[in-house]
Amino acid sequence: MHPKRLPAVTDPRRSAVPSRAVAALVTTAIIWGSMYVVSRLVLDHVSVILLVWLRLVIAAVLLGPWAARWQFWRVSRQQLGLLAVIGLIGYSVSLPLLYLGLAATSAAMASLISSLSPVFIVLLSLMTGQRASMRNVIALLLAFLGVVLIVGINVHHRVSGTGIGALGLAAIAWAMYTVLNQHLKTLALPVVIFWELVFGATALTPWVLVAGAWTSLLHSSLTLWLQILYLGAVAMALAFLLWSYGFAHLTAGQGATFYFIQPLVGTGLSVVVLHETVSVPEIVGGTLIILSTVMATSPLPRRTRFSASRGSRSPSHDR
Repeated sequence: MHPKRLPAVTDPRRSAVPSRAVAALVTTAIIWGSMYVVSRLVLDHVSVILLVWLRLVIAAVLLGPWAARWQFWRVSRQQLGLLAVIGLIGYSVSLPLLYLGLAATSAAMASLISSLSPVFIVLLSLMTGQRASMRNVIALLLAFLGVVLIVGINVHHRVSGTGIGALGLAAIAWAMYTVLNQHLKTLALPVVIFWELVFGATALTPWVLVAGAWTSLLHSSLTLWLQILYLGAVAMALAFLLWSYGFAHLTAGQGATFYFIQPLVGTGLSVVVLHETVSVPEIVGGTLIILSTVMATSPLPRRTRFSASRGSRSPSHDR
């Protein structure tokens, strides 16, 4: 007897924005905002590749029983091939590049460049034929301007060309991961994420074994292991499920805007944890991010949408 199928997803352009999808993306952004702080602490003791591999393995182990309920082995060869490609792009490429860039540049610069992902998400979505409302485009631009005001004003550390390049490639890879995942809506989310984690971890396993980075964990403290567990269980397994769920119920233009909440959370944590002051540009930037999120998720009247596949404007009956 087959497990019950997931309920059909209603076209988000024909109804109000689902509140659960909004909550999922906001929660994910908050989790990932805290991830930068925790990752900084862990990377002082663990190498980049080992940390990414540990996160993938922990998440796969936690999601395995859940994916088994949905019979994760019942996927076609075509779906398995796409899952492998997405897993390699999202986990074996994007995450290591993000950490490498974070280590080579300042945290502010890393946050700024990583926030380019939504721009690439929308561009890739338009290239694949999806349509974005002008309101979504304006919201995206407002959010990016908010990010510039928050983190761009605080760039005081060294700037590495290699680090910037790594962060830029990580942003592109993450955008590809997000857009490609929208082609797997017929599969249950636990199945999708589980297979992608497995393929991502498998690709990194030879590097972990050859590098011999395990020695750094032999005398690790309980605090370090708890931090790694948080990054794997919460910032990986839970966050990626929420992120994929949100994008399955929203258009790319709507969902991409929530990515900009991360630097807002990071700034708040720096005030609370590091007792840093907040400047006027940072306050304005945070206001723009919140405004952009409201614009992206509020219901729209009938208006013209732009279609990349048609190359022209057409009347919309969305929402």
